[in-house]
Amino acid sequence: MKNTTPVLKTYLQEAAFLLVTSNAVQFVVFVLLFYSVTNVFGQTYTMIKNGNYDDRDVWSLDNGTTRCNCRPPTDKIEDGKTVAIKHDIIADSDVNIVIEDGGKLFMISGKLDVEQNLDVKPGGYFETSKSYIYSSNGNIKNEGAVVHNFNCLILINVIL
Repeated sequence: MKNTTPVLKTYLQEAAFLLVTSNAVQFVVFVLLFYSVTNVFGQTYTMIKNGNYDDRDVWSLDNGTTRCNCRPPTDKIEDGKTVAIKHDIIADSDVNIVIEDGGKLFMISGKLDVEQNLDVKPGGYFETSKSYIYSSNGNIKNEGAVVHNFNCLILINVIL
């Protein structure tokens, strides 16, 4: 009778190696797909505390969990970019907020004080809910989709 233990052991080692290699390849593929999917679907900037639109200390890229030391685009929110405002924010005189085709701005709560213009371009999306939007020197222009939910007040060119 022939001893098959060494051959079986070799086959098991090769199978274990292939399994580990296969899992490693699957993990790399998953990471690459996840990276490409997040880039395709863009970024969401979430405000985590009161502040200035340009302030890198008030924004997060992980749904408001940690500060990202970044800020959303100041000249345009373009396709794949989403800005979620949940606190009081001031967009200074050097900031025009332009929501381009595919860009989204959600004013979830709080106050948005726009010292220049807020412009929703065709295909842009601006949704407000339980918010107060104030533009002292500029205009709010809508050529896209603006949705107002639940107790929203918008004041344009009003001196308070």
